[in-house]
Amino acid sequence: MKTVLIDRYGTPDEVARCADVPDVGTPGAGEVVFDVLAFPINPADISFCRGTYRLTRNDGCGGAQRSMPTAPAGTS
Repeated sequence: MKTVLIDRYGTPDEVARCADVPDVGTPGAGEVVFDVLAFPINPADISFCRGTYRLTRNDGCGGAQRSMPTAPAGTS
């Protein structure tokens, strides 16, 4: 099985790579497994790769927003 792995920040062509991962196996009770033939890359995905994507939320203080940075998988 293949996955797209992004483990550091940079431009998508530098940091996104195809990697082999173990097959998920037979689904259990109440689970399903999908074969994904293709998936889109959106502007938000490119911002995430570059480390510039920010999530905001309303913190209940008169509509004030707080920035919540994101990080690639495996980093903290």
